Amino acid sequence: MNVKVANGNRWLPPLLGGVLAAVLGLALRIMPLGQSLVLTSYDELFRFSARDVTNVVSLVQLDGGIFQHMALERSRLAELLNRLADDGCPLVVMDILFQTNTTAEADQLLAEAMRRQRALVLARELVLDRQTQHPIVTAVPIYPAFTNAVTSWGVAGGEGMQDEPQRQHWPFENPQGQYPSLAWQAARLAGTALSAPPEGAWLRYYGRKGDWTSHSLESALRASSGVFGTNIVFIGARPISPDPGVAETDKFLTPYSRRFREAVGGVEINVTQFLNLMNGDWLRRWPGWAEALILLAAGLVPALLLRRLGRLAVCGVALAVMASVYLASVSWSFFSNHWFPYLLVVGVQVPFVLAWTLATPWLFRWEAPSAMPSVTSEEQDTEVIPQQVPEELEDYERFGPPFGEGAFGQVWVVRSAIGEWLALKQVYHDRFGPETSKFEMELEGIRKYKPISHQHPGLLRIDFVSRKRRAGYFYYVMELGDSREPGWETDPGRYRPRDLKTACQEREGGRLPLAECLELGVKLADALDFLHRQGLTHRDIKPSNIIFVGGEPKLADVGTITNLRTEDQIKTMVGSLGYMPPPGEPPGTRQADLFSLGMVLYVISTGRDPVVQFPEVSTIWVEEERHRAFSRVIHRACHPDPTRRYASAAEMKEDMEKARVEMGTM
Repeated sequence: MNVKVANGNRWLPPLLGGVLAAVLGLALRIMPLGQSLVLTSYDELFRFSARDVTNVVSLVQLDGGIFQHMALERSRLAELLNRLADDGCPLVVMDILFQTNTTAEADQLLAEAMRRQRALVLARELVLDRQTQHPIVTAVPIYPAFTNAVTSWGVAGGEGMQDEPQRQHWPFENPQGQYPSLAWQAARLAGTALSAPPEGAWLRYYGRKGDWTSHSLESALRASSGVFGTNIVFIGARPISPDPGVAETDKFLTPYSRRFREAVGGVEINVTQFLNLMNGDWLRRWPGWAEALILLAAGLVPALLLRRLGRLAVCGVALAVMASVYLASVSWSFFSNHWFPYLLVVGVQVPFVLAWTLATPWLFRWEAPSAMPSVTSEEQDTEVIPQQVPEELEDYERFGPPFGEGAFGQVWVVRSAIGEWLALKQVYHDRFGPETSKFEMELEGIRKYKPISHQHPGLLRIDFVSRKRRAGYFYYVMELGDSREPGWETDPGRYRPRDLKTACQEREGGRLPLAECLELGVKLADALDFLHRQGLTHRDIKPSNIIFVGGEPKLADVGTITNLRTEDQIKTMVGSLGYMPPPGEPPGTRQADLFSLGMVLYVISTGRDPVVQFPEVSTIWVEEERHRAFSRVIHRACHPDPTRRYASAAEMKEDMEKARVEMGTM
């Protein structure tokens, strides 16, 4: 995909990316596919910390199997309740459904213990009438004596309730109605003014183990006298197995279940609800329209802001935005009673905007107003039809299509007013996307290179440079390399430059004889030495960037040429993988250029791909004595330690000349 976009519409691609990110976030907010991110956003709110509470709550957990043997255990429950009454416990909440008869003696003991409590809330079950689908409160407990023994009743759960994970939503949206919850009744008896039901509320959890003291039945009976004197005590069952994968009726997931692979009993959910009501801690999501506005802004704002940054800056800013949104959302929920499904922003929208911004130069082609569409020359016997060119290029006839095109510009065959065949390269400002400073750097490099380009036969000569600010590009005219095909002048569309890479491909094994390699190396090292002495560096020396003009090799792709700098001054990485120095060493220095030239000699003499493994380079041709001189040149030029390479291209050239003598190739 490569869509052309006019120069004046540079804001369209980022705007389109922002709109797509916003639509993606809005769609996932309401689609089942996005609910895992919504719920994970909620779970992550409790990863780092939990609020403290001032209420003193104790939880006595019975073994999960106690309900199957209640006839044997009811008397022990009576013993526990008597212990709580002796301690003066202000409120007891029993999350237990007494739905079976036991012995009259055990039931009588339990009923008497219940009557001794200062306040007691007992659980009832809410079920659905399978015919009418209306809720019905079952007529429990069975033993009549319990009815007069308790202070209040509350719904603790029921048929089908285990299919609604409590981490998602408050179980009863109207606890003040006909069916108040167990936690609601307990909070009311504890003295909390409950004027409005927490409709649409989400539980706030108090850590993996909760902000309460947990006891087993045995440890509670053995506790010191008076321990429960000021405590509100909840009594309920723990799951038989904490494994979330093992199905049980009274078992629920929490935000910690995914990380620690453990579920909790319903009584822990009721304690959490109770503390939420006592402290006003329950969480609420924002209204749908407010969340929609946030997601819309989260898609558009980053897309429009990131478009003017460089690639590294884009990645850094995007990561900073993701971290900031995450931390801000978690902190906001901790200090307030609201939360937002922020992972839709952090996990989807910002990564999408980042990918879109980085891909924009490849998805869209910035079209300068003066760049005319490519027109292939009509095939005629003798006449060549030039393409129309803008008025400012009227001294040159331009022929299409371009024979070279990169990410930032196009290269054309042109003919001057005196009939000389040349190459013209246009570099477009908007093709650099957010990294517009690189456009200025390339133009500045061409300006510095042009005056010296005609002073050495190994450099590609530049005849003319011009910048068109309003049109948004600059161009330069340079000498044209040799063509791979003869007779191309009658059809310039067939022109393809002959470079060192194609010259090797024409030979057996894809390599040149050592004598030719040395001859080329001497000429290129001399050109590179001249370039370095002018304070310039090439930065991208490779076979395809060395073209032949009149049969002589020349350093091409002059758009990468810039000032020589020290390593600490280099901020931009330019070069080609395999020909760049080993990782950690940037291109743009003398030693980096020498490494690249050494790797070029390795590639054209062996037919192998470029390598960065020094041992492989250092051991080539050692089997033949006469080849060792050439091997030593590559060994030194490509040494991973830049301080052990040649100090200059002139020194490298001198060693290659000695090698030619030593090998008898002169």
